[in-house]
Amino acid sequence: MAGENIRLSSNQVNFAAHEGYFFVFDAPLDNLLQKTDDGNTAFSYPLDVLLSNNVVDTQFDGVYFWSEENVGGTVYIKRW
Repeated sequence: MAGENIRLSSNQVNFAAHEGYFFVFDAPLDNLLQKTDDGNTAFSYPLDVLLSNNVVDTQFDGVYFWSEENVGGTVYIKRW
């Protein structure tokens, strides 16, 4: 996959790829967005725990999504 083919908005700099989709945590909407390769949103998963800060990294381990938030030098890692 070539990184130059991906365009993300400034509040969606974190993403994980899985089975042809990109998954992005969107802090302003408090959603996990499932995006297609052309950037359209395929599905939106509302979060039951609010994201208080922008997510700087997203990982998927095959079962869970993991988010990393950096708040004033303190790193928070959450499992979803």
